[in-house]
Amino acid sequence: MSGYLPIKTIADRLNQDRPENYKLTYQRVGRILAAMGFRKGRTDDGAAAIHYDGQLIIQMLEAYGLGETSETSGSQETPQGES
Repeated sequence: MSGYLPIKTIADRLNQDRPENYKLTYQRVGRILAAMGFRKGRTDDGAAAIHYDGQLIIQMLEAYGLGETSETSGSQETPQGES
């Protein structure tokens, strides 16, 4: 799966619960996403966007140790001596 996701959409979601003085600008969000490895592009209407690449997302999840979150979140080991 791949396509383009508008940076405005991402920034608006990130800013949803932030106080006004802590909101991220669209430009800052775009720079952060580019630094993470996302390619920049444009939507059909010319808006700034990132190229959504499913394989890149998987690689990032693995690189940041997030790839197994759903599998491991329910299984926690009990400390020795407790049952």
